[in-house]
Amino acid sequence: MRTFLQGLLNSGQVTVPPLGVSFDPAAECMDLLLQFDQAARLELPDHAPELDPAVAQWAALMLAEVSRLVIARDAGPEVIEAVFSKGCEAEASSSADYSADLFFCYLPNLAKIIQRLAPGDPLYVRLQELAGTWPLSSVAMDLPPPDAVRLETVLSSPCLRRLYVDRVIASKQTQLLENPTVYAAVKETLGHYPGLAPEISIALAGALTKDIG
Repeated sequence: MRTFLQGLLNSGQVTVPPLGVSFDPAAECMDLLLQFDQAARLELPDHAPELDPAVAQWAALMLAEVSRLVIARDAGPEVIEAVFSKGCEAEASSSADYSADLFFCYLPNLAKIIQRLAPGDPLYVRLQELAGTWPLSSVAMDLPPPDAVRLETVLSSPCLRRLYVDRVIASKQTQLLENPTVYAAVKETLGHYPGLAPEISIALAGALTKDIG
């Protein structure tokens, strides 16, 4: 795990052990997890939620396991299911959203790699399902609008709300505007400067017309 995290932190190039070889416990790499936390806070607006160490450890391990599955194309369905059966035990909260996103922000890139290598792969399906439960991290993925209840913990934090809206605008995922809360947050952010995001602004106008009609 330490080698994986160091590569991700320093260069984005990761190394994973072969299938069957367990990762070291993420709890033994808290010094590196704290570096991810510190680096993220330097880039975030406002004050980020507190780090939840347990969630960060779980998300780091999940990312490492999924990264290995992307490489080990001979992994059978039972191996894939074993990885994705390790759910997060923490309750939904802004801290959990933030802590998971330290590592799940890489999920959209992994999804693109899998889809390019093997469209329809069971790994891709399971990754989509995982990402869908973490709306802050999956903005750039082609997913349906998130559940309003699940999105509440993201938008209730001023910091995560701004980060989420910025990602919606940057990724041009206009289908997310079908969620009224997301629509309102994006509209408020763009304000009187729709030219900053033409495609999103057109989608906002279209959604408003649909509501009026």
